[in-house]
Amino acid sequence: MLVQKEDGSTIDCIDIYKQPAFDHPLLKNRKLQIKPSSLLQEKMAMSSLELKKEDEIILSNLKSKSKFPICPSGTVPIRRTQQEDLIRANLAFRRNPPMPSALASVFTPTQGIHHAGISTPEGTTDQYLGARLVLTVHNLTMMIPEQISTASARVGTGVDAPFTSIEFGWTADGFQKTGCFNMLCPGFVQVSQYGILGEEITDFTEYGKELKYLYFAIAKDPKTLDWWLIQSVPQEANLWVGYWPKELFPNSFEFASNVQIGGRVFNPSLEPAKTPMGSGHFVPGDFLRTASADFRLVNASFGFMSEPKMVVLTDMPDSYQAQYLDGNNVIFGGPDIQNSTLNN
Repeated sequence: MLVQKEDGSTIDCIDIYKQPAFDHPLLKNRKLQIKPSSLLQEKMAMSSLELKKEDEIILSNLKSKSKFPICPSGTVPIRRTQQEDLIRANLAFRRNPPMPSALASVFTPTQGIHHAGISTPEGTTDQYLGARLVLTVHNLTMMIPEQISTASARVGTGVDAPFTSIEFGWTADGFQKTGCFNMLCPGFVQVSQYGILGEEITDFTEYGKELKYLYFAIAKDPKTLDWWLIQSVPQEANLWVGYWPKELFPNSFEFASNVQIGGRVFNPSLEPAKTPMGSGHFVPGDFLRTASADFRLVNASFGFMSEPKMVVLTDMPDSYQAQYLDGNNVIFGGPDIQNSTLNN
């Protein structure tokens, strides 16, 4: 069964047991897990009170606002890969490194890569099993095709290679669709009939007036040891989209030792002031004008951490800024640029 989306992409409804993930050599004998353990479900799900508190953010800005599944029972929706997707994903991957552990300690302006956000401190023994986020989504215009702007959360083992990490968020670039990692990264097991990795975002925060959010979580199942992706979408709150099986990761990824939240940009022209990040503005404390995220970190005991210690990172503070606020909020953005196009 094929589904043609309004953005021009083609969705294949594939037998859940015959999806591409199981072609991965490390997953040949792996049994499908339909849902995570009850412990993970209870811990990571947003309650109805939380959803109401966050202005009913289950409207997570995805294009498919139908109340019905994208694909019939027993199948999962997988976006068909085109040659252009491979090119764009390769570009996004090469220009999307983690934020370094110290100001401008890794990347130089000559590379055209800049960042602003927050990170758990390097050099500590803290261990994390995941993160849960509410991230504002903004409409950005890139001036040239090679520009990239991202906002995301990253859970990993560090920032200096070699490292292992999982990242999720939204991306804008002049191509209109980066593809990013999505299903191009082999081994992700899709279980939801609703969520589609790489789906276009079309509903954005209206500057100074109304906030629109993307809710998601990345968390390790303490029973199966797989890493799950959770979203809230119009059709269903607390949607278990799928998981990265434990077999995909080295044994050293028992816990994450580093969590980062923020934005990154790439501009080959080396003019950072012409590459918007976040909302394209930085107005400290103003959530209607500056990109923001409310987050919770999951510790090694599988409990939410109360106001964890975080450090602010930015390699070009005159152009890009971040601020960590009480209540686990972070705001980031700049420079002060008006903007307007999109995507995921």
